[in-house]
Amino acid sequence: MFKNSLGRSLIIFLTILVMLSACRSDLPKVELKAKQPAVEMPLQTASFLKDFESAILENIARSNAPGAMLAVAIDSNIFSKGYGYANKGTKKKNDEYTLFRLGSLSKGFSATLASILAENNQLDFDESVQQIIPAFKLKDSLQTSRITIKHLLSHSTGLPRHAYTNLVEDGISIDRIIPELASLDLIAREDSLYAYQNAAFGIIEPIFKQKTNSSYSKLLKEKICKPAGMHRTSVDYKKFQRDKNKAYPHLYASEAKGFVRSKLNNKYQKLPSAGGVFSSAKDMSIWLSILLGNHPEIITSEGLDRIFEPVVPTRSNKYYDRWSDKPAYYAMGWRVIEMENTTLYHHTGFVNNYRSEIAIDRKNKLGICVIYNAFVPEAREVVPLFLSKYHEHFRPDRNIISLAD
Repeated sequence: MFKNSLGRSLIIFLTILVMLSACRSDLPKVELKAKQPAVEMPLQTASFLKDFESAILENIARSNAPGAMLAVAIDSNIFSKGYGYANKGTKKKNDEYTLFRLGSLSKGFSATLASILAENNQLDFDESVQQIIPAFKLKDSLQTSRITIKHLLSHSTGLPRHAYTNLVEDGISIDRIIPELASLDLIAREDSLYAYQNAAFGIIEPIFKQKTNSSYSKLLKEKICKPAGMHRTSVDYKKFQRDKNKAYPHLYASEAKGFVRSKLNNKYQKLPSAGGVFSSAKDMSIWLSILLGNHPEIITSEGLDRIFEPVVPTRSNKYYDRWSDKPAYYAMGWRVIEMENTTLYHHTGFVNNYRSEIAIDRKNKLGICVIYNAFVPEAREVVPLFLSKYHEHFRPDRNIISLAD
């Protein structure tokens, strides 16, 4: 009986094999295509990056910073890398995917989002802020009625410099800050004077909410990060805290100890449009490429033109204003520095002991972003150094900006 049962099982098994074989012979054959080779970076660009990277390593060593990240875009080529330590105590190293805090470099994302929405006819830069946010009031009712989205994003509302930034850093919501603006004395008529803001700039968030019924976080993800493949960029502080590949902030302790790890804080996470974005070197290299106009599916050249257009003069004694003898301005989310042969769009950032710099030269199709996980004065040298090295390799006949402070 056992033998008969075994024989029947064997017959059934062989029958199934024949049926499967017949089915497989009817399936269409799939040819595996060879992987497309990566486009090689031009030799001159590679040579420049090698030279500049050596200079950056020297800068980091001289600053005694624990670490940094670097992102570069030249034409359609991008480069990203992490240097030094994410955590000096554990010797964990930075790489191109390590998360850093951007600080006020976040403002560039906010202006770009506004321009994307403007291209989709969801808002207008010349719209009255009060008509969108009725609670918005200044001490002068006529000036209140004239304030537009453009004024908020260009720091030209007439409010005093850093008005209620302390409330932003204390984690007070923008909905609670807006009514307090009416108590402040105005220092100028709108459009006439540049005075840097965080609170007023951040009113763009409730404007976005009113116009799209979406949060800043959701818009950032859907309009920029997801279509661009910037998967490490967000404003989620809890996610940042949990992430195992993040650069910790460091604070200078003493000449003997140098920089030591300091605590993370959540400043600006209640108002991420002004300073709460997290990103990596890899993602920031893509961001630079977007700003150079290489991703019209995200934002067109015309959309970029809108946010880079100068709005208000910004001459001061700041180091970046001394890079050129020509006029300097603030656009929307960007400083505008007129150079001898081009225009530089620039911003700095500082939050929680992270120090950042970003610059775009649209004419020559190049951009740079550097972030240190410590506050170091050497950060201000990086953009001039980048432009100097670039002109040595590509434009030896052109003027360069001085490293002099």
